Amino acid sequence: MAPMSRTAWFLAASFMMGSGMVGVGGSGSLGGLGQVAVAHAAGVNQKALKNLMAGFEFGQSRSQVMAKVKREITARYDEKIFATSDVYQQDKLRRERDQEIKRVEGSFVEFTGKIAGWDVSVIDDQFVHGTGESMLVYWEAEGSRNQRRFFFFHDDRLYKMVITLDASKIDKENRSFGLFRTALERDYGPARESPAGAVWNGDGVLLFALDKLTHYDTVCLAVTDLRMSRKLLELRAQREKKVDKRSPIIRAMIEGENEKRVDIDKNADTVDRVIKE
Repeated sequence: MAPMSRTAWFLAASFMMGSGMVGVGGSGSLGGLGQVAVAHAAGVNQKALKNLMAGFEFGQSRSQVMAKVKREITARYDEKIFATSDVYQQDKLRRERDQEIKRVEGSFVEFTGKIAGWDVSVIDDQFVHGTGESMLVYWEAEGSRNQRRFFFFHDDRLYKMVITLDASKIDKENRSFGLFRTALERDYGPARESPAGAVWNGDGVLLFALDKLTHYDTVCLAVTDLRMSRKLLELRAQREKKVDKRSPIIRAMIEGENEKRVDIDKNADTVDRVIKE
């Protein structure tokens, strides 16, 4: 196998943390990763983490996040508009810009109990209904980058982001979590093992690389703010006593068996093709 360049692939899935622990199992956790003590998680390269955050900050409201997204989209299209003197083409680009902004705005969903498409998707274990959670989705497309960024809010405050990428461009025989982890560690530093992949600790922020290759041909990179998730952890624990909304990882651990999962998300709505050079 040829050596890889500084490449990172990510995807969404199930990660979250518990009080003082990264939870991967049981109703006391916020996701599906297993019990990994925060203090034992490997430190993360702060420069790489800053790049991953892409200028977004935990604690921002949806309107603040959306304002930044609008600025990014506008700047990207302005460059194209100024590069042409064709009035028709300029108008076309302005319409595309406005449509892209509307798509992001229209992606907002509040998880209030109404079952929708996201309940059976690559992020179906990233949220729980009835706990004040909501989400916004942004397709980041610039240069060779083409990835989805999921913003997760609790009480209108950003507390988690999940970035999803498709590994389908990599030949199947070459796909392995070890390959992805090696590439990620070049950027983020040595990681610690977790039941679902690898974990880094970044001064109150946890970063996970989750192995989803078996069912989704992807790896997920998810980052969360620990402090902001305490209240949500308690709400989820209470909610999960009433609703069995556990991730497949949690269910497999509880039942002691591997649970098969239908790959429903393999369609045009969820195609992520990205290789980050």
